[in-house]
Amino acid sequence: MAFGMRSEHSTIIAYKGFNRDMTCRDMQYQLGQTYIHDGPAHLCECGFHACLLPSDIFRFYYPCEGALYTKVYLAKNGLDPMLESSNSKICGRVIHIDNKLITVEELMNEELLLIQAIKKVLRKRGVVIEQKWHYQEWHYIYWNLIFNWSCSSAECGTRLRYTNVSKILDIFSEAHELM
Repeated sequence: MAFGMRSEHSTIIAYKGFNRDMTCRDMQYQLGQTYIHDGPAHLCECGFHACLLPSDIFRFYYPCEGALYTKVYLAKNGLDPMLESSNSKICGRVIHIDNKLITVEELMNEELLLIQAIKKVLRKRGVVIEQKWHYQEWHYIYWNLIFNWSCSSAECGTRLRYTNVSKILDIFSEAHELM
């Protein structure tokens, strides 16, 4: 896959955290590089992990510990269809690391823009969003809206082997196009 010719149809934008030496789970990363995992990707087991919502990476890499952050591009082909209802972590076989680091402030600004775009996408798809939420609440409310809208109540659980993960990826892809 040629990430120099990225297409919104072949990749999904996500956000990744690293230790201060650009390692993650004992693997050394470099800005601007593409990595391919041999074998299938499995959430929380193997493959390349990143989060669709920027602030979710703070669950894994803490700013107070000197963590580094960047935007990444995961190939849609080879993504694990497993999602957790509690966060937006995804896992794939092929990842491209953006060529620059982003600050915590930039991450939070990106998340505000992303959530505004997601709100437009959800409204366009008929999801009713009736109230305004405080900043601390919207992350969880929107993730639950997206997650629950994308699956029937019979399918949803704490962890989900989800065959329609493409619906969630479509929401995020469309939102990034609006940003």
